[in-house]
Amino acid sequence: MANENKRPDARRAAMERTKVRVIAAGRDQKNNKKEQDRLARQEQKMAEKMERDARRQAQKEQRQAAAKAAAKAPAAPARAPQTRHAPADPAPAKKPKAAPRRRLTREDLQVIFGGRGRKIARWVGVAALVVAALFIINALVPISIPEYVETVFAGAGTGDGYPVAVSAGVRTMLPVGSDVALLGDSSLQLYRSDGRLLFDRQHGFANPAMCSCSARVLVYDRGGRGLRMENRARTLFSLEASGAVTTADVADNGSFAVVTRAGDYVSDVTVYTPAGQQRYVWHSSSRQITAVSLSGNGRYAAVFALHVEGGQAVTDLLLFDTRRGTTLLEESYGGCLPVSLDVKGTTCVALFTDRLSSVTKAGERQDYMFEGNTLACFDNRSADGAVLVLERYQNARDHQLVVLDRNLNLMGQADVTVPVIAVAARGGWISLLSDETVQFYNRNGVLRQEAALANDGRALVCKGNRAIVLGSDVMTEITP
Repeated sequence: MANENKRPDARRAAMERTKVRVIAAGRDQKNNKKEQDRLARQEQKMAEKMERDARRQAQKEQRQAAAKAAAKAPAAPARAPQTRHAPADPAPAKKPKAAPRRRLTREDLQVIFGGRGRKIARWVGVAALVVAALFIINALVPISIPEYVETVFAGAGTGDGYPVAVSAGVRTMLPVGSDVALLGDSSLQLYRSDGRLLFDRQHGFANPAMCSCSARVLVYDRGGRGLRMENRARTLFSLEASGAVTTADVADNGSFAVVTRAGDYVSDVTVYTPAGQQRYVWHSSSRQITAVSLSGNGRYAAVFALHVEGGQAVTDLLLFDTRRGTTLLEESYGGCLPVSLDVKGTTCVALFTDRLSSVTKAGERQDYMFEGNTLACFDNRSADGAVLVLERYQNARDHQLVVLDRNLNLMGQADVTVPVIAVAARGGWISLLSDETVQFYNRNGVLRQEAALANDGRALVCKGNRAIVLGSDVMTEITP
C-alpha cells in the first residue's frame, strides 16, 4: 500500500526532470541559433569588405595605367569632349552617419538669426549699462531715484546771483548738497550754488529750527509740534509730533528722528522712514535727551541722555539699531557738558566742552582732550571726521586749528592768529571765517589761500576752494 502511494510522487518527479531537460535543450538550441546567426553576419560583412577593397584596388590600378598612357601619348591639338561613364560595378552607397551634437557658436547664431543676433546682444549690453548706472546713482545719491530726478529738474532759479540781500530775520544757514538754505522767522529760502533763489516758502512756526542732508531740509517748531520736510521741488509732507519737539536730525537717505517731551516719559525718540512713517520709538523715563543723530542710511541713531548722579551731571551716549530695535552701545561721560553729536557709519563722534570722543559700535573709545584750551568753534558734519578751533590761553587772537578723522587720528593742525568766528569743512578743504578774512586750508592744516572780507560775517558754508558767508544783511561768495 505504501508503494502505491509513492508511485504518483515518483512519476511527478520524473515528469519535472524531463520538463527541465526539455527546457534546457531548447535554451541551448536557441543560443546556438543566435551564435550561428552572429557568425554568419560577421562572415558576410568580411566578404563584402574584401570585395569592396578588391574593387577599389582595381579602380586605382586602372586610373594609374590610364595616367601613364596619357603621359606617353603625344598631345592632341584639340581635346575632344569626353563622356564620363559610370563604372560597371559601382560600390554600394554607404549610409551616412549622424553628425555628433555640438554647442552652437557665435557664427551659428549669426547664421540662424542673421542681424538679429547682433541687435539682441546690443540691447542686452544697453540694459546692463542702464542697470549699472542705476546702482551707481543709488550709491551716490541716497534718496530715491524719482526724488533725485525731481530735484534735478526743479528749476533754474531766479535772481542775479551773489551777492544776495537777506532780511534781518534770518536765523541760521546750512548746506543742502550743493545748495544753501536760509531759515528766517517766517520762511525757508533755498539758493543754488550760484546764488539764484530756488524757492521761498512760509513755514508758520513760532520758534523755527532746521536740520539738513544732501537733498532735504527738515524744519520743525522747537517747543511746538509741527514738522515740514522740504526738497528743491516741493513740500514733501507735514507732520504733527506726539509732543513738544526739542531737537531733530535728518539722514542722507531722508529718514529723520525727532526728540519730544510728552506723556509719562521725560523724553521720547521717534525715528521715521523717508516717507514719514514711524519706524522706531525709544522712551526715556529718567534721562533728558539733549541731542540726536542718525547715520547716513538711517539705520543707527545716537542720543545724548543727561542725568544727575551723586550731585554731578552725567551724559550717557547711546547707540540704537532702529531696524532691530536694540541698544548697541551705552557710554558715560562725567564732569563735562555735551555740545554736538554725529554718527559716521557705525562710529559715534561726540563733542564735549573739554574733549572730542569717538566710540565704535563695538565699544572701542578714543578721546582727544583739549588740555585746558577753550572750544571756539567746530564743524562735526563732515563724513571724514571733525574740525576744531581751540582758543589758547583765553586769547582771542591765539587759536589752534585741529583736523581729526573719525577715529580721532590727527590729520593736521595750524596756528591761527586772527579772531575766529566760524569754521566749515567739505571734502579736502577747510574754510575759516574771521572778522576781516576767509582763510582756506587743506586737511593737513596747510594754509593755501586767503581772501579779504568786504562785509561782516556771522556764518559760513564751505564749497571747496570757495565759501558762502552770511552777514547781517547780505550773503556773499568768497573766492580767492
